[in-house]
Amino acid sequence: MSHTLVLTRTDAVAQDQPEVTNGSPHGQETTRAKDDFDVHIYDDFSDAQSIWRALEANGHGSVYQRFDWCKLWFSTFGDAQNLTPTILTVCQHGAPLILLPLVTCSAAFGVRIADFMGGKHGNVRLPLLSAAPKHADAIQFLSRPGVLSGLVSGALKQAQVADFAALTCMPAAFGELKNPFASSMGGPCIDQLLVGELHTDFEALVTARRSPGYAKKLRKKRRALADGRNLTFARAETQDDVTHALAVFFQQKAERFRSAGIRNPFEASIHRRFTETLALESLENRSGLLDIFTLKKDREIVAVFAAGHLGSALSGSLISMSLDPKVARSSPGEIIVHDLVERLCTHGFSTFDLGLGEAARYKQGWCEPARLGDVNMTITLRGFLARLAWASIKIARTFVLKRPKLAMKIRQALNLLHQKRLTRPLS
Repeated sequence: MSHTLVLTRTDAVAQDQPEVTNGSPHGQETTRAKDDFDVHIYDDFSDAQSIWRALEANGHGSVYQRFDWCKLWFSTFGDAQNLTPTILTVCQHGAPLILLPLVTCSAAFGVRIADFMGGKHGNVRLPLLSAAPKHADAIQFLSRPGVLSGLVSGALKQAQVADFAALTCMPAAFGELKNPFASSMGGPCIDQLLVGELHTDFEALVTARRSPGYAKKLRKKRRALADGRNLTFARAETQDDVTHALAVFFQQKAERFRSAGIRNPFEASIHRRFTETLALESLENRSGLLDIFTLKKDREIVAVFAAGHLGSALSGSLISMSLDPKVARSSPGEIIVHDLVERLCTHGFSTFDLGLGEAARYKQGWCEPARLGDVNMTITLRGFLARLAWASIKIARTFVLKRPKLAMKIRQALNLLHQKRLTRPLS
């Protein structure tokens, strides 16, 4: 089923909420002004597929807004988390301008919350945006404060599919995409998204971004890491390569989380299955949903990096390194990121990100923190109460994360509770 909402520019500015009609968006007998916007909400991937793929082929966004990525993520987590697709499009004269890949879930007290597809797996949370020059004026209008959020909240309310929309940690810009929600974003967000711009001339990029002694120090680290063996960076090109690299990744992550006293999210088979399926599908169809890169000493994998892309924008999703002290002291993370950036430059990429999280040393030289913010939309009275609770949780989380020692103690306590739950005897 889909829901269709028709708004004029005046309606959008006023954030009015005209009547919504249920059924197919095609063949609607509606008189439309020249500057009307059609807002459609789909709850089925197949209904939205054609418009989604058309916008993806000629639009701006990240891999986390691609149709195949979102569909695979939803097929893995949708039923397990009781989610409903809520795919929202904004069109003008039948041409798609914006697509928001959302899901809704039922939280405490039956509150229905709309959020981006991808959950914690989606590091870059954005709308998919038309790149056609003829749509620039309309998108500029939708980018005015409150306009797009008014359209979205009005559509969600009239379709009666959500009480509250939490579009959190969105970047104001990502590569060529200027987020139309940017003027409405609150913040700042406690998380960091590290984004770097690329050039076709890699040596010029190194000169611009890195310190004068960087190249010499990196060569010294390479020699120490290689220790007389052959050090190679490459993309996994066979199913066996992908499977082996991911097995090493999961092992390296398990060791790291265990040494830090933190719960390992990859303990859950559903997360491993999603990663493996995404990588193997990417390999089979050369789709770039999740390519796997490795840094090897002869046949030994010392670091793994996984990334997906949309157009010329690549997003790093996963990284792991050996905890062997002899390996760690030579900075394998810095080496694999350096080699990846060089590859991206030679293949014509313009933007890359290293995901949400702390600005580790191997990330800082190539990237800058993007400005992140939230757009929270109250749709019903129940949603208003949920928003108050959401704000309280954000304040508490910010308080904790700004105090690393306290955050570590809380993580360790939660990990201990998790381990006790796993080892509790069945009654």
